[in-house]
Amino acid sequence: RVIGLVNCNWDFAAPVRIGDTVHATVEVVELRTSSRPGREVATYRFEVANQRGEPVQSGRLIVVLRAG
Repeated sequence: RVIGLVNCNWDFAAPVRIGDTVHATVEVVELRTSSRPGREVATYRFEVANQRGEPVQSGRLIVVLRAG
């Protein structure tokens, strides 16, 4: 349902090495109606951790969705 990318911010806190196991958590932090009919704007927060639970990446993604 994603029809457009508005903004992407991504931070790399630590390296991910060959053999690492990573786990990602994705959360919808905001969902609002767009000014254009039939569309919504969603903000997602991503957190990626390695096998030791250490944060290695984090980011925020804002996209336009087809409302439905």
